[in-house]
Amino acid sequence: MVRKKDKAKDKGSNKRLKEQRAKINAAKEFPEAIWLPQSRQNRYTLVGEPRQVHLINEPVKTNLIISDADTGELVLQRISPTSLDKKLAAEKSAKKGLKLYKKAQTTNKSNQNRGTMHLGFWNQQGNSQYQLTKDLIWNTNADKLLEWARDHSDLYLQTLHPLIQAPWHQHLDTRKASMDWLRAYMQEQVAFLPDWWACCTFFSDTTPQVHTDSQDQAPSFLFNFGAPTLLRLEPYKIDVQLDPLDIAIFNTSIKHKTHSPNPSATGRWAFSSFMRKVFYEMRAWCMLQATSPARGWSSKVVLPPSVSGMLKLNIDASVPLGLFHTCSSPFHVHDAVQVLPMSIRDVPSMPTST
Repeated sequence: MVRKKDKAKDKGSNKRLKEQRAKINAAKEFPEAIWLPQSRQNRYTLVGEPRQVHLINEPVKTNLIISDADTGELVLQRISPTSLDKKLAAEKSAKKGLKLYKKAQTTNKSNQNRGTMHLGFWNQQGNSQYQLTKDLIWNTNADKLLEWARDHSDLYLQTLHPLIQAPWHQHLDTRKASMDWLRAYMQEQVAFLPDWWACCTFFSDTTPQVHTDSQDQAPSFLFNFGAPTLLRLEPYKIDVQLDPLDIAIFNTSIKHKTHSPNPSATGRWAFSSFMRKVFYEMRAWCMLQATSPARGWSSKVVLPPSVSGMLKLNIDASVPLGLFHTCSSPFHVHDAVQVLPMSIRDVPSMPTST
C-alpha cells in the first residue's frame, strides 16, 4: 500500500517537473515581440502578460522584446531562467545574495536610502572623476556582496547571451575590450569586476521616482528578487511585470521607475548593473591611482609629463583613486601621498576612443 502511494507521489512529482520544464522552454522558444510608439496618453498598459503558446495548455509568461515602433531601436528585453536547473541554481544563489545584502545593510545604515548601495567603479553625475564607489570603500561587508553580484550575473548572462538581441549583443561583446582597458590602468582595483558591467546598485524596495540614467551605456540589467514589481517605461506608457528571478535588459536613458503591483506586498529587492559610457568609449586623459592606507592599498600616481618635480597630493580617504577627463581637476586634501617625478617615457599612452 505504501509503495503504491510512493509511486503515485513520484508520478505526480515527475509530471509537475515535466510541466515546469515545458513552460520554461516555451517562455524561451516563443518570445513575444512588441513594437510600440511613444505616447502622450495618461493611461498605462500592462504588457507581456501570460499568453497561450504552442502545445502548452495553460497561459505562459514568455520572454519579451520591446522595440520603438518609429526608430526600430530596442527598448527592453525581459528574460526568465532558461531551464529548470538554472532556475533552481538562481533560487539558491538569491538566498545567499539576500543574506549578504542584509549583512551589508547593517553597516553605515544611516547613509542608505531604501537600502540603496552603489558597489563598483563609476563616475558620479557631473563629476569627471572615475572612482570606486563610497559604499564599496566604507562598507566592510560590501566586498562579499559585490562578489556575489558578479557571480550571480555571470550565472545568468552567460546562459542568456544567445537570447539577447543583435544590437545589444554586439555592445556586450565589445565591453570586454573596455574592461580590459580599465583594468590595464586600474589594475587590482577593478580586477574583481566582470566583463559585462563596472558598477551595480542594490535596492531593498521599488524606485518610485521617474528617472533616467543617461550616462550609462545601453543596455543595463535589472535583476529582480523576492516579489513581483512593475517596471514602468514612461514614454511608452507601459508597465512590464518582473517576477522574482526575472531580468530586464533595457535602455535606462528612457524615463522609468519601478512600483509594486500589490502595495501591501513586501520582500522585494533587486540590483541593477551597468557600465558608464565614458568607460565603454575608453575616454581618459590622465590618471590618478592613490589609495587609503587603512584599506591596505599602495599609493601610485600617473600624471601627464607636464607635471614635474616633487608634488604632495592629499587624497580624500573616501575617494581612494580616480581617473580624470582633464588634468586640471582639483585634488582634495587628507592623507598626504608623495608623487615621484616622471619623464614622458614613463607615462603610458592613453587609448583614443573610436
